[in-house]
Amino acid sequence: MDYFAFFGLPRQFFPDQDKIRRAFLIKSRQLHPDYFSFSMAGEKQKAEELAGINNQAYQTLLDEDLRLAHLLGLEEVLPEEGKAQLPQEFLMEMMEVNEALMELEMAPDEEKKSTLQRELDELGEGLKSAVLPVMEKWDSGEQVDLQPVVDYYMKKRYVRRLKTNLEKIGS
Repeated sequence: MDYFAFFGLPRQFFPDQDKIRRAFLIKSRQLHPDYFSFSMAGEKQKAEELAGINNQAYQTLLDEDLRLAHLLGLEEVLPEEGKAQLPQEFLMEMMEVNEALMELEMAPDEEKKSTLQRELDELGEGLKSAVLPVMEKWDSGEQVDLQPVVDYYMKKRYVRRLKTNLEKIGS
């Protein structure tokens, strides 16, 4: 299901959040159960299904990570789960982070944990700033190669897992 089309919006990495909210509210009113209280069971069930899609579309398009995955999936550029190849250079850089994580697991240290958290935050921001021009060109309607965005998405997921593992240390 194309949530952008469901809301009548163009596919964009950075859609107008107000337009998403307005589209959601319009659909919510159209699909409100009160409008279907005297309808046939099939119509009421269809409205309930669409209301569920409406909620899912809203949640997906408002969340940057979910929207990114959704859009890349719609464009059929995301590799199958488990088949993505991250650049070797990135993996080597992450090996150092993984080693720092293992050290923190063995000997928790709040200062080192904070430093590593900052480094991961900076890494994430750097990844985004590097791909931002490609995403903005796409949003403006230019035809661009989406592979840098796919790479960004995969790296971002990797960094998010590292952050999650870091949060668990000392908890």
